[in-house]
Amino acid sequence: GIFDENSEDEPIFRWAVDHYNTQLEHYGITFSSITQNISSSDPYETMLTTCSFLSQRAVAIFGPKNEENINNVQSICDYKDIVHVITRWVYQPQHNTVINFYPFADSLSLVYFQLIMAWEWKSFTIFYENNESLLRTSDLLKRAKDAGVQVAVRKLDETGEQVYRESLKHGLNSGEKNFVIDCRLEILETVLTHAQQVGLMTSNYKFFITNLDMHTINLEPFQYNEANISGIKLTKPSDKIAQETAVNIDTLETMTTEQALLVDAVAIITRAIAKTGSFQSIDPKELGCDSQKSLKHGTSLANDVKTSTFYNGLTGVIEFDAERFRSNFDLEILKLTEESGLVKTGTWNLSQGLQLESDANNDTYNDTESLRNKHFIIITCLTDPYGMLKESSNTLTGNDRFEGFGIDLIHELSLMEGFNYTFTIREDKANGKKLANGSWSGMIGDVME
Repeated sequence: GIFDENSEDEPIFRWAVDHYNTQLEHYGITFSSITQNISSSDPYETMLTTCSFLSQRAVAIFGPKNEENINNVQSICDYKDIVHVITRWVYQPQHNTVINFYPFADSLSLVYFQLIMAWEWKSFTIFYENNESLLRTSDLLKRAKDAGVQVAVRKLDETGEQVYRESLKHGLNSGEKNFVIDCRLEILETVLTHAQQVGLMTSNYKFFITNLDMHTINLEPFQYNEANISGIKLTKPSDKIAQETAVNIDTLETMTTEQALLVDAVAIITRAIAKTGSFQSIDPKELGCDSQKSLKHGTSLANDVKTSTFYNGLTGVIEFDAERFRSNFDLEILKLTEESGLVKTGTWNLSQGLQLESDANNDTYNDTESLRNKHFIIITCLTDPYGMLKESSNTLTGNDRFEGFGIDLIHELSLMEGFNYTFTIREDKANGKKLANGSWSGMIGDVME
């Protein structure tokens, strides 16, 4: 495994190899993990590390994360016929020996688009972090424009100083109400905080976060200010295998998608070699980059995995389509609520499409959601024809005692927006004035109290 410096993925990778070794020991085969931490921006170091792994009898190489480094490893693995495992989003076509366990880019774009259409967004702004995130949302941009939806695109950090307020403030001033944010997990919480600081985290604005790891950050600062935040999630920590993993990995609930994919990938690669008997014909040799030798089984092993794998792991069912992409997978649609934090509001997979729970569309994205199921004290004074005592031979109580234009208006609004209310009558009809001690009298004083 090739990992970035200070990566939290390496211990999970090592645990996964050891864990599945114990499960497969009856096959008479043992796997060893070799890892190296490298600089994410050093292609030469990546090449040296890959060559070092080959000389140590590697049969599969996992990582790294940097796209340029991935391409370097792919080239070497293709030449040496070694399986190369990727667990991150990539846009470029895959090589013969590559197995990418990350959901297919086109399928994710389809999910984004179907959600936008289900929420009936007529326009929205995409906030993107860098060239990769712009590329990741480009298909959504095309689909939306083809459907007649107006789309604006803005870079989150226009100054290069990791300050996102100016770009977000431009979104606020544009009058747009709907926003898509695509950025790395490392900056997502800061981006949302800056959105809150410029006034975008209210019930008037709606955010869709494309990052599959939104559920791992602290969303409590935005939970109680009526923010409309939705996202998607691939990992399923409630599954049986997740519970088995939790015994050994304390960070299961905050495990990122790529870390969960890492565990699943180790499980599938080791089982493919063991169960199919492929290991009997694989003779790991010293395949250093200065040697002309190749393993000669990487492509066939990759094809075996892509054509026969059907595995239910930490990230749900893993299978590959005819083009060898992971185009079918299960997603959960998430919404941030004041009462329960993140809750599931729907699901998606390729065969059934988008399935939103009843009223999830309207309830999730209702500009006046903050009024629903709340109780208000409405202070008024009796003035014809706006508020009057109702004449009746029966004894009336509560709100039934009153009638008038203003009374009827409040009643109709309560039916439309789902809130409850109680009228309180100000007998002296005083609006209120500021007193010497700084307090207020009248109805203003009642409100302030």
